[in-house]
Amino acid sequence: DDAASALGSGPPPFGRTRNVHPQSTGAGPGAALRNAHAQPPPFSISPATANVPAHSTVDFTVMYEPRVLGSAAARLVGTCARLETLPGEPSAHPPIALDLSAHARAPRLEMSERRKLKWQVSLLEPTTHADYRRELLLANREDAPVDFTLATSPPFEIVALHVSAGATTSVLLSAQTGEAASNPPRLILPKGESVRVQLQFRPTPATRLGYAAGGGGGGDSPRESVVSVEPDLDEELTELPDHQELHRGALHVSFGNGAQQQLPLYGVVHQAALSLSTKRLTFARKHVSVVQQLPLEVWSPSRAPVRWRLEHILPARTAADELRDRTSTRITGKPPRVPRDEPSIFEFATTSGSFEPAPGVTPKRLQMLVRCAPTEPGFYRSRYRFVVEKGRHAEIDVEVEVTLNEEDDQYHITERAVEDFVFTESLL
Repeated sequence: DDAASALGSGPPPFGRTRNVHPQSTGAGPGAALRNAHAQPPPFSISPATANVPAHSTVDFTVMYEPRVLGSAAARLVGTCARLETLPGEPSAHPPIALDLSAHARAPRLEMSERRKLKWQVSLLEPTTHADYRRELLLANREDAPVDFTLATSPPFEIVALHVSAGATTSVLLSAQTGEAASNPPRLILPKGESVRVQLQFRPTPATRLGYAAGGGGGGDSPRESVVSVEPDLDEELTELPDHQELHRGALHVSFGNGAQQQLPLYGVVHQAALSLSTKRLTFARKHVSVVQQLPLEVWSPSRAPVRWRLEHILPARTAADELRDRTSTRITGKPPRVPRDEPSIFEFATTSGSFEPAPGVTPKRLQMLVRCAPTEPGFYRSRYRFVVEKGRHAEIDVEVEVTLNEEDDQYHITERAVEDFVFTESLL
């Protein structure tokens, strides 16, 4: 009796019942729970005492109220006494016992996205664009109602909740207002009910994965995205190209019994960017009178729309240039040649353009010709930048060596057409 009263008489919210039918031969008051563990068992019985009339039954309800996850076991022992006995018949009744066992598992919500929820957005679009919102369906497939709260971590926010007919929520969020929840909304979903959660992605530099406050960066291009590899990240998210930034968060589900469930949230921000078929375009060593052309391919690897223009920039010495000059000096024993920057001798067939995103389609490539028409001998090198509006730029070096040596023209003969040659009668 003491053990049963210590557990409380009120049924828990997720209680299970079982009927106990004493034998009609007699059962008296005094049903109690005993457990070998020091803590009270997670079982209770109602009623704690009962009189069982002759040739009848009484139903006892055994309730299970888990305090921790996992398995639990106990023994229900009923001490009985006969109310009416014949002369010489003992009043005591043999005790009855029932072994109890149960297993508590954490409640879970069924989500429309099982592994992760991922955004793909363009840096050129405002955060009010539809691509910055995603919807997630949460459904209760348990045998009992579930009580939980929802919370997110930046840069993700809950902006709308649409509950089914039987569900209730403490916060009403409208998809039209676009306002985030000031407090984590609490919901109660009966069995079979669901809620649609609308999430907003609001990326900032501080929420970018691998962001270091006060880090370097500068120039006209946005700072490079630094992605730190974590064990629980998908491989597709740990090897992002430079024009993509990864932002990470989570949707946290906290159940009333203390259990937790979460869904990873990933936002990939696509910057406008260009890719070139080469970073250095080198024309063959030719006579000053020879005009050459080389092909160049340009394309956009990004999902963001790209608008670009070509401009000449002053070449800057890089570590690769220094290493190449030292290597050449060591091999030839001569000091390196200093190239002349003369952009007028190089001509690009296309100097501006745009690329529109086409998800799931192989990016189209722009093929252009770069023409070299020197006017005097020398070693030339010019640098050009494909300036991308609000995106990552691409640069290319174009170089050529021009001489007055007529023999340098012979390497170009195979590239000429037959009609370029004038045959005299003596040669025929």
